[in-house]
Amino acid sequence: MAFRPLNVKTMLRAIGAPLLIACALSGCNDSAGPTESTSGSHGDLTDQEYNFAVALARQEVRQDSASLSSATVTVGRGPETESNLGYPCQSNRLLYIKLIGAFPHMKTTGQPLDQNSNIEPPHNTVHAVTLTADAQSGRACLQGVQTGNPTPAPESVPLQLN
Repeated sequence: MAFRPLNVKTMLRAIGAPLLIACALSGCNDSAGPTESTSGSHGDLTDQEYNFAVALARQEVRQDSASLSSATVTVGRGPETESNLGYPCQSNRLLYIKLIGAFPHMKTTGQPLDQNSNIEPPHNTVHAVTLTADAQSGRACLQGVQTGNPTPAPESVPLQLN
């Protein structure tokens, strides 16, 4: 049996070209995982994503004069086309930030307000603020509130705001 010499360039072209095409068609950067190295203490978040979450949480605490008992973040898949803050979350990774505590300047009725009514609607004390943010830009696109006894999301990463 005669052996043919192996041509590495030919082999790389035969294997590499289809892999590159498959990657290009499926979106090489659309993986569910982070594209940068992460610190072990940040779970699935990159350092940049963690820093974005901390900055957004600090901004919310300042705006609302809040005192927190918990600040956490989880990562999810995007994009998010809905926005109540004026910025869409267009990347494939989203940050879900949950701030639990006292928000003395926030109240909610749990329903839309009737601007034409003179009746004061019942309100509920806000015990949590939720933010959805674009993991690439660090901008929040959605804000929500929770009443009752909110709890951190399972497997969330604690945010150090001190």
